[in-house]
Amino acid sequence: MERSLTVLLPVHNAQATLAATVAEVLEVVSELTGRFELVIVDDGSADATSEVADELTHRYPQVHAIRHGDCLGREAAVRTGLRHSSGDIVFVQDADLEYDPNE
Repeated sequence: MERSLTVLLPVHNAQATLAATVAEVLEVVSELTGRFELVIVDDGSADATSEVADELTHRYPQVHAIRHGDCLGREAAVRTGLRHSSGDIVFVQDADLEYDPNE
């Protein structure tokens, strides 16, 4: 049986890049497995990141969004994402694509 994958995407003030990041991650992950989800955790962004994330959940059924009301930090965002993930394997992807998802 194919294992499922969760990609956690902790973000903060990522409105300008979030849609492109999600599209790139989804493209790469869909080539690896058909059983995956992408969990965006908005860590109290002051811009329109949460609105962009919500729109992405409507566009892509594999995308889920969670929002912290206040900025709690990356570690807290990852912990929140872990609590809301369902994949057998969990991968944390930085929103700025510092690490290429193809790798």
